[in-house]
Amino acid sequence: METLIERSVSDAEIFDILIRSISKKLEEQKLLCALSRDWLVKFLRGEVERPKEIAGRKDTFGRDSFIVYAIQRLKNQGMPANLGKPVAGTSASEVLAQVIPSVSERTINNIWNDRPKGYVFGKIHWEQDLYLFSKTLS
Repeated sequence: METLIERSVSDAEIFDILIRSISKKLEEQKLLCALSRDWLVKFLRGEVERPKEIAGRKDTFGRDSFIVYAIQRLKNQGMPANLGKPVAGTSASEVLAQVIPSVSERTINNIWNDRPKGYVFGKIHWEQDLYLFSKTLS
């Protein structure tokens, strides 16, 4: 219980586990250790509060899938995926970074480099598709 109490200060999930553990012991009419009893008294007095939830990483599967799809389509039109080597012109990663300002070009490059290698798509009019996509973001 000592470890749970220590970790409950900064972890909301551990805090909830601690409360359930102490509740279970009380329900089963088992004795609480001094540390658990002291914590429970402080909690009941309002001296101990549940820590805030830490914002978790969001599921980015849909976003990442679209980025891979869009880069593949732009590549099919002859645009390089990214400008890892000095190349004249604009890369697909640069275009997407402009269209999706919340995602950096570096992140887009990483998503592209980590993509499933089986993605294959046909030719598109990329200006039109990116224009429509940008409208969905606004």
